[in-house]
Amino acid sequence: KNMKIPRIIYVLIIMLLILNACSNNSSVDVENEKVPEGFTSSNQQFHNIEFRSDKIYALYDWENPEDEDDWSDALWCFSPYEDAKMIAEGKGLEFRVTEEGKLIAVEVDGNIDIYDAEGNLIHRISDEDVNTEEYTEVRLEQWNDDGSVLWCSLMETYVTVAYVAIDTNSWEITKYNDRTFSSDEYVLNPNTGWVAYSDYPVTLDIIAFDEYMESGQMTMLYIYNLITKEERVIDSSETNKFKPKWSNNSNELVYYMGYKSNSYDIEGE
Repeated sequence: KNMKIPRIIYVLIIMLLILNACSNNSSVDVENEKVPEGFTSSNQQFHNIEFRSDKIYALYDWENPEDEDDWSDALWCFSPYEDAKMIAEGKGLEFRVTEEGKLIAVEVDGNIDIYDAEGNLIHRISDEDVNTEEYTEVRLEQWNDDGSVLWCSLMETYVTVAYVAIDTNSWEITKYNDRTFSSDEYVLNPNTGWVAYSDYPVTLDIIAFDEYMESGQMTMLYIYNLITKEERVIDSSETNKFKPKWSNNSNELVYYMGYKSNSYDIEGE
């Protein structure tokens, strides 16, 4: 079913979502008659919405009220200039959209489907093509800035066993599995292949967290290049969570020492 959102309602949606942008579980809330019949906005998925130019990509849920096992996720695209359209549907759906909105990656039913801006399926990558490690599952990560590379990770529980780069020009798949990342904090730079990570431990309960904080353990922040295998020590501090993040400048890493924000320029070294 198609539905058209009047421009004024669309603008109000944008304003509401911007006000709630601090929440990772932002969702699209529109009047009931504007929502696809039987679908409700998703608030279960960590990554459930993306904004690209004048479009909103958002996940919706559908459930059979008579059978709790009969359910699905759906990715919908909203625009003030055209009818809303469903891009994909399936259980446990994940998605990522390129910066320009030209390509949409959807992980669903064991495949990674690539759609164009109009919602047409242009390429399918099977789970077997990507997931060649034991006991792992595929997770979509990020597009690089120009949409030529889609990054995925192979996860085993909370450990990233490998990163996978998919070239959208040749559809060649390259796997980087010489280093695992089992810290509580690590972040990939999709443009350069650098991963910023620390040895801040994964603490699954308050007891483990308290033990770490009382240990006085020296915690290190590193960067590692998946492509060149180069590694650098960036900083260190006792029981510090660095919260590393790559800035819009692909060569700058921003991180915290306590409450103070620091930056590191890769090319400056």
